Amino acid sequence: MTKCILVVEDDDAVRHLLSDALQDAGFAVATAMDGFDALDQIEQHPPDAILLDLMMPSMDGWDFLEQFRARRCCAKIPVGILSAAPTLLKTADSWGVQVAIGKPFTLESLIDQVERLCQPLAL
Repeated sequence: MTKCILVVEDDDAVRHLLSDALQDAGFAVATAMDGFDALDQIEQHPPDAILLDLMMPSMDGWDFLEQFRARRCCAKIPVGILSAAPTLLKTADSWGVQVAIGKPFTLESLIDQVERLCQPLAL
């Protein structure tokens, strides 16, 4: 079964690059321009995983994660974050984020991390 990844990224060029790369790798992709858009989409069609940029206007990744985690429908959806700030990536564990990807990244490493994100959690 094809996994659906929700890409939450405010930069149009990066969002399209991520979407194209993930589709080429066999994933179904939905996109959101910010955290508000992502929360709306999740209510309608929960994805299998989320790839989240941290630095966005209006609702940044941390605010999104706080609201996302408060929703019952979202409890089991894994999240991977993207950031150019190494200090932000270091705090990913404390937010329950399964994958942290630093910018810049190679498309190969991105696909590897997203595949890891989509793996069932070991019990």
